Amino acid sequence: MPPRLLLWTTLCFLVLSLCLSLPAQAMEVRVLILESASQLTLSSEGTFKVLGGNPLDNTYQYPPDQKVLIRSDLFGFRVGGQAVYDGDLKVEADSPFLIQLNDRAYRGRVEIHKEKDKGLQAVNVLDLEEYLRGVIKEEISPQWPLEALKTQAVVARTFALRQIMDNPDQLFHLKCTTDSQVYGGRQGEDSRSDLAVQETSGLVLTYKGEPIPAFYHAACGGHTEDAAEVWSYNHTSLQGVLCSYCWTRPVYSWQVSLKQEEIRRALLRWGYQVGEIEAITPLARTKTNRILRLEIRHELGRTLMEGKRFRQCLGYDLIRSTNFFVKRENSGFSFQGKGWGHGVGLCQWGAKGMAERAFSYEAILQHYYPGTRLSRLEEIGH
Repeated sequence: MPPRLLLWTTLCFLVLSLCLSLPAQAMEVRVLILESASQLTLSSEGTFKVLGGNPLDNTYQYPPDQKVLIRSDLFGFRVGGQAVYDGDLKVEADSPFLIQLNDRAYRGRVEIHKEKDKGLQAVNVLDLEEYLRGVIKEEISPQWPLEALKTQAVVARTFALRQIMDNPDQLFHLKCTTDSQVYGGRQGEDSRSDLAVQETSGLVLTYKGEPIPAFYHAACGGHTEDAAEVWSYNHTSLQGVLCSYCWTRPVYSWQVSLKQEEIRRALLRWGYQVGEIEAITPLARTKTNRILRLEIRHELGRTLMEGKRFRQCLGYDLIRSTNFFVKRENSGFSFQGKGWGHGVGLCQWGAKGMAERAFSYEAILQHYYPGTRLSRLEEIGH
């Protein structure tokens, strides 16, 4: 090979290697980690500061391990006894130390806002990839096969990206609970889930160039569900698919018996005026056997309700899915069902089963989100 061509080839190789080794495009995510609090405590293993006022014209600096109490008062905040009026608070720790809020450590920074009812609200603002490190372990076991962890990493990143794009001007994009996806901060991290995030860095699921609403759930019970059947939201990539990979799992089927009075009290708490319950009858089911609507007959009449609403009222951990049959017992009702969760998108236990059968994370994603492709964050106009 001529020397000039050899030099050109070497340079091209070095540039390509550099591009492949670059981290994913930085993107901040805003996560609600505390709400409706009367007070909170801040600290750090390193020096940290609290900036407050409007604009942020007050700066309070604190030494390592000092605990600072933040309270709400009539006109603003009390920061370690000091009054700060107007605006919000921003908390930053010196690198590489983390902020501890109520003894839970968080990367990035923390913003503290005042709610209309004078309660305190804390939002963790951090890089998307660092956020994911605190999600994967909270959603599935880090001891699962690496391909399952990588699947979860791509799905969680896609879900978060979609929330960022759908809520660009909101105080926060996601909550740290199952209302969005569970996020545990530094305590939610693990070396194996960190590896899954790293090996899928910047990859998201797209359909026609747009990130999909990447919903997921624990177990589908044999078949995932069309999004349109659950939320009246139709998306090509969120059509139900057959799943033969979660049926041997402990969450595949479930059974619970509840007394009539337990069910009645639960419905009363949600505002349904019901008397002693006589019968619970499904009226319509989806093609995957999940209950769309049911009737509750009681001594005051009858109450019609969506299956997902009934599950919400009784509790997601008791009625694990809407794919159930109900039977009258002497003092109450027994429920026998399959799956855990709404059934849309990724079946987490199914992903584990596929990974154990040597499917790659790409194949798992294609199975549960048909028609999608893997794209990099920088390829998406956001």
